[in-house]
Amino acid sequence: GCTPLPRSEMKSKRKAGSSMASSEALAQEYNYFAGLLTTNEESTKMAQASAVHYFRRLFTENTEPPNYFDEGVIDVFISIVRNTCCAMDTRADAAWAITNLLCSKKRPLTHTIIEKRFRYSYSIRSQGALDVFEWCIRTADYKLRDQCIWGVGNIAADCSDCKEAVRATDVLEIIAKQIHSGAFHSLESSRCAIWCCLNILRGGNATVLPRTARLLLTGLTRTMLRTDVDATLLQDSLLTLALLADDRNFLQYPHLWPAQIDAMISEPGLISRTLEAVASGDSRVVSPALRLIGNIITGTDEQTELVIMREGFVRLIAHCLDCSESQVRREAAWILSNIAAGPPHHVQLILTDPPLIDQLLRLLHKDDTRMQKEICWVFANVLSSLNTTPRPAQMTDFLGYGVLAIVDVASRPFADTRLVNKIREVLSALLVVHPEFWGVVEKAAGDRTPLLEIPRRKRRVADYVIYDEEAVKI
Repeated sequence: GCTPLPRSEMKSKRKAGSSMASSEALAQEYNYFAGLLTTNEESTKMAQASAVHYFRRLFTENTEPPNYFDEGVIDVFISIVRNTCCAMDTRADAAWAITNLLCSKKRPLTHTIIEKRFRYSYSIRSQGALDVFEWCIRTADYKLRDQCIWGVGNIAADCSDCKEAVRATDVLEIIAKQIHSGAFHSLESSRCAIWCCLNILRGGNATVLPRTARLLLTGLTRTMLRTDVDATLLQDSLLTLALLADDRNFLQYPHLWPAQIDAMISEPGLISRTLEAVASGDSRVVSPALRLIGNIITGTDEQTELVIMREGFVRLIAHCLDCSESQVRREAAWILSNIAAGPPHHVQLILTDPPLIDQLLRLLHKDDTRMQKEICWVFANVLSSLNTTPRPAQMTDFLGYGVLAIVDVASRPFADTRLVNKIREVLSALLVVHPEFWGVVEKAAGDRTPLLEIPRRKRRVADYVIYDEEAVKI
């Protein structure tokens, strides 16, 4: 659970020595520098700095610490990071060494590092590695700050327990304030900070304080609008904003989520920049941009309208349906299904676009069950709208396109229960209001009758979509 190191510091596997003597020499070298880590009569500040640099390089150049690695050095690294009397470069190297140890797979050390306690001199108080990192992010020089942010990002990416440990600190709010104030001047610093925020937020339901969400919203939008922003930075910014637009992260503040969506729609340049990312065709940013748009339009109908009524919006989303990346296609279909779940004038955006309907039907024949499910939600939601606002001419055309497709998917083994129930309810209500379309549905179903089992509630005529002898009861 870690991010790749910069190319200049990318880990590369060292070939094993061809003799026992080589292995013993490396162990002796390790023990020599380990002895220099602590400052005493035999070790000066300069010697300690050299030892820290050695370990930073050792853990960078090797994917795993050596077999003779002693976890006791972690305590020394933490104490050096916290020690303001040490040179800033030495403290940054110590934080770097810890950051790389957090990447270990064969010998997971994240929990060990979090649980390590640094004890103040002449004091009974103590701090853990995560506390020290947080303190440095708040107060340290930019070089040490950035390295500690990287370390926290690796901790948050390790496991759910480690992620919750990070969420229990103030790190997210601290970094949000720094992003908002423009404290990260280089692209590399901004990339590290935003990546760390993303790792903290993703996975599970993160409780985001409203003030933190607003700081991130404004800061990330400014980052996205930079002329020198690259695809990686734009991707992480979009993914982080998509999580901030997810109502699951506002479970403790449900009344504030609509206000958060309002803030996103009102943030100058955000929607336009996101749609530019969708139109770019770069799969690295198209998918997260679609996810952000999709989360925003799950708000109220009024909020959705401010986005989807933009000129060319539906055509832009339709274009994504033919993307070579399956994730992009699914995100686009999901957005269309939410548009179809809106009021009639939203549904009109789909009904009045025959090429789009042809496109959806063509994609139903692709070997992608998740995509097929999303497209069925589009048809089911449109049919649901036609039930409440009958438009016979449009309904005839749409039934000819859609019923065969959704009945076919609903009839398959292991079909999604929620979607099947939706299709049953939609077609039942449709046929009750417009029995003249029974022939279309019957033709679509063929010999697959009954389509569905009776739901677990009181039996009613409308519970049936397709059946034989009782059809006249509709």
